[in-house]
Amino acid sequence: TEIYTLSLHDALPISQLVEAAGLLRAEMPRLRLLMIGDGVERERLRQMALQLGASNIQFIDRMSPQDVVRHCALADALYLGLADTKLARLSVPSKLPTYLACGRPVIANVPGETAAFVERHGFGVNCAGATAAAIAEAVRIMADASPEIREAMSARALNLFRTSFRMETLLDQHDSAMRSVLLSRSKKW
Repeated sequence: TEIYTLSLHDALPISQLVEAAGLLRAEMPRLRLLMIGDGVERERLRQMALQLGASNIQFIDRMSPQDVVRHCALADALYLGLADTKLARLSVPSKLPTYLACGRPVIANVPGETAAFVERHGFGVNCAGATAAAIAEAVRIMADASPEIREAMSARALNLFRTSFRMETLLDQHDSAMRSVLLSRSKKW
């Protein structure tokens, strides 16, 4: 089982993911967590993994966006984390469209609207909280899901990208919203 995460910086609950990998090391010996990127937290996270004996984590240097997509498309699941703040509860992480385009299930440790989005569209598993134990449980749930369930999540992710996140779709939605605003303003005049 391989799980990928990207961008190693302090806006993401990555240290809890490192702790979760440490908790799962003995229980899930085939689990590999690949952390891609060179964010400001990378060295601290590497040291933390060493201290926890989390030998199931591999840190991979920054790479081109094309190579990131190729790596992500090979993963069993992708980890999406976002610190729980007021703004985060209303926003969608910028990596979500990339993850959906890769057509892989998502383990989501995100608050608010994004958690509801994952639940509503069924392309992944939400963590019950931002703790290492909650993340570890979400990894277990994903790993225990049948191949058919994970493939269905993958198909929903890719379909959702195609229907909601492609540039053409977004431009059409923007155009429609702008026309609606302009029409409502012109009726007032």
